Amino acid sequence: MFAVRLATQLARSQADRELLINELNHRVKNILATVQGLVASTLRSAVSIADTKKVMEERIIGRETTVGILAGEALPVVEVRPRQGVYDYSSKYTAGASDYFCPAPFEASDTERIQAAALGAFRAVGGPALVLEVSLPSIPRDNIFADRRIGNLGVL
Repeated sequence: MFAVRLATQLARSQADRELLINELNHRVKNILATVQGLVASTLRSAVSIADTKKVMEERIIGRETTVGILAGEALPVVEVRPRQGVYDYSSKYTAGASDYFCPAPFEASDTERIQAAALGAFRAVGGPALVLEVSLPSIPRDNIFADRRIGNLGVL
């Protein structure tokens, strides 16, 4: 009887995982289609590559966030804000070029949505079997998730 229950739970879990992966794939495809449309529109009116880059950066509106997953639970949301310009390779990997806010200043409902999306993506790819981003030793402050584990709040 135990084996039957276990097999049933495993089948349900696999079906749930497939559903999450399919949903994630669908959302990624929609986002890519939107970005492709914006790029195509921008390229048609661009004078140069530098002009294209500037216009694209101005069109992207949003806030950079990151959520670590530890022991199957979403950690507090961290908001990353570049001190100048947009959040790019330079602002990510140059010491002092970005500020980190933990917990991020979002409404509780937005925080829950962001954490749920992070946890959903984590589960959809099979958890720790796949690393979505690797923190390299050259990143300022070594690892923003380590700071959160020990309880630092506010600007990291």
